[in-house]
Amino acid sequence: MKRPDFRLLTAVAVAAALLAACAAPPKTEPKPQLAPIAPAPLDPTRALTVFYVQTRDLPSAELSKRALELGNGIQTPDVTLRQAILLGHTHNPADTARAITLTESVIKADNGLKPYAQLLNAMWTERRKLEDQIDKQTAAGKDAQKRADQLKQQLDALKAVERDLAKPVPGASKGD
Repeated sequence: MKRPDFRLLTAVAVAAALLAACAAPPKTEPKPQLAPIAPAPLDPTRALTVFYVQTRDLPSAELSKRALELGNGIQTPDVTLRQAILLGHTHNPADTARAITLTESVIKADNGLKPYAQLLNAMWTERRKLEDQIDKQTAAGKDAQKRADQLKQQLDALKAVERDLAKPVPGASKGD
């Protein structure tokens, strides 16, 4: 019996492996590309909330300028509330009053933004009340300080009179 030639078998195995490696991989069907999903448009209240957050840290001059620009355009409930938001951020009492008036006009129009306008209106009305209370307390504090200063002056004057009365009169003798 003839013995198998291991060199020949090894060469055949290596050749088979090389041929298998060079063979083209099986074709796979390309996966269908999914169309990118466009972000859903923001609903009006969410868009206004984003606008509120984005504009809250702007300087007062910039807020007033943007509010004026919006006021010159077409007045829709959305634009009116954006203008009110800008005015409300200035923390100027006159601008806050105007912002409240603008929200009231949106509330009266009875549209989809009415609840949002009511929320802003309530917030700014409460702020206005608190600012009025602060002004009253500040004025009361100034009046109390003024009264305290007046009382201190009167007390100092009385102390001066008392010291003058306690001093011996020159030329007066003891035991008269």
